[in-house]
Amino acid sequence: MKKFIVGTIAALMSFVVPNKVALISSPIPAPKPALSAPRFIVLQARSYGVAVSVLQRILIQEGFLALKPESGYFGAATEKALKAYQKAHNLPQTGTFTIPMNNLPAFFSSAHPSFTPLKTGASGSQVTSTQKFLIKSGHLKSSAATGYFGSTTRAGLKAFQKAHNLPQTGVVDKATFWAMNGK
Repeated sequence: MKKFIVGTIAALMSFVVPNKVALISSPIPAPKPALSAPRFIVLQARSYGVAVSVLQRILIQEGFLALKPESGYFGAATEKALKAYQKAHNLPQTGTFTIPMNNLPAFFSSAHPSFTPLKTGASGSQVTSTQKFLIKSGHLKSSAATGYFGSTTRAGLKAFQKAHNLPQTGVVDKATFWAMNGK
């Protein structure tokens, strides 16, 4: 080990001295601040969640996607429909959809004119999307999404809300909805 350290120091000095590299004599700079919050949400193949459901609903309303109800999963059909939408609107046909964070309220309200919170007793594709999100994020202790919002989903949602410093209501309200889609 001593031989390795001596060899490493010798190699360093053989570079430092001929290249006139100054040895650091000032204090080590402070660490850079943590990264800021994401500025965009990018939806692409294999994405899932409520934001994908909203995109699918828009594509259905515009006549580009024949999927009913929306699944919340960005699969081949959603990608194909999005590329057709992009082509029809003279946009680059990337098959991805980027939402600036400052446009989230407008994006969600475009397909959800009136926001309806999800709570115990609800069922359907939005519940399924929410459950898949909670399972993947480790907050819902279940192996599969059922599409029914019961006590297990409520407990998983409360765990997510606690982890994100939100009121632990067990209801997908607007603040929880945006927190789930802001990653």
